[in-house]
Amino acid sequence: MANQWFRMYAEFATDPKVQMMSEPLQRRYVMLLCLRCNIDSNDNVTLHETLTDEAIAFQLRISNQEWLETKATFVSKNLIDEHNNPVAWGKRQYSSDSSAERVRRHREKKKQECNNGNVTVTPPEADTESDISTTTSTRGMFEKFPMEIGWRPNGDTWQAQIVSNGILESELENGVLNESIREFVSHWITEKNKQYTQSKWENKLAESIVKKRRFTEASQNGNSNQNTRQNNTGIERTANDTSWRDN
Repeated sequence: MANQWFRMYAEFATDPKVQMMSEPLQRRYVMLLCLRCNIDSNDNVTLHETLTDEAIAFQLRISNQEWLETKATFVSKNLIDEHNNPVAWGKRQYSSDSSAERVRRHREKKKQECNNGNVTVTPPEADTESDISTTTSTRGMFEKFPMEIGWRPNGDTWQAQIVSNGILESELENGVLNESIREFVSHWITEKNKQYTQSKWENKLAESIVKKRRFTEASQNGNSNQNTRQNNTGIERTANDTSWRDN
């Protein structure tokens, strides 16, 4: 099954073998990546088996000769192979990115839970990319649902929430994210009348992390101010102490 998106890495903007090409060639290379993404999520499938050189030229809206010259440049830079397949595609694109693969794993997980008589899900401790579950991946983008045990943010949209809410890396390390998720789910699991989309739940989780940080900072500042007031009071008492006159 074809995937609707692929991973594009930031090094594209600084890789000399890419940036030394003209902008039209860079665009054609990106278009080739899109074509590779469109045909199948199977690493064994090649563009040569699916699209001929003539078909690729048509998709890029250039002549056959222009494509052959472009292909020669890409091959010489080790960007694609002779079969028009992007080099290292399988290493840079994860099988977990495929929605079909995620749905298959989710269904297999649920099946095992049913067989074991276990209907709860305990999130793992490590905050890694694979930890971001997709228990809601089969739902539509605008489908609302109440909070449920085992809910996790979706890796595709959670990153956007992290950036837009200004969440710090330190707030997601060493199991902090998992603890925040557990607290968040525990709070909302009883609110069955509250139903939101996956992205809305993720937004609420992000907001709760930010609020928790601000509360901690406010508490620390409050303690600091209290200590400052106490120190100032002590200094004032010392300054007003005239008992030395009696000696």
